[in-house]
Amino acid sequence: MLATTGYLTYRGVTAPQGPPSVHLEVQRIEPVEGGYVVVVEARNTGGTTAAQLEVQGELLSGGRVLDVDGFVIDYLPPDSVRRGGLMFESDPRAPGVELRVEPAGYSEP
Repeated sequence: MLATTGYLTYRGVTAPQGPPSVHLEVQRIEPVEGGYVVVVEARNTGGTTAAQLEVQGELLSGGRVLDVDGFVIDYLPPDSVRRGGLMFESDPRAPGVELRVEPAGYSEP
């Protein structure tokens, strides 16, 4: 009990208190029936939790948008990782196609 209290006190004093800092990374792209799924990993290196984190992706070719999709991560605490998938009809790996993935917003829990 004393050790737990000590750890929680230490963590409360030393943990970063800034906003969430979300980093997205494409893990893989796989063909599925009717299109392609882009698996995206979201990592929060910030000091607070991001709730209802919106992740958006788009495929571009020659400056025009080919396809758009998004998903929501319910809860992304500090120092945690969650994954989700974007669904596209076009192949994101095709020549001349650019895949953009970015966080679009979150709320404080």
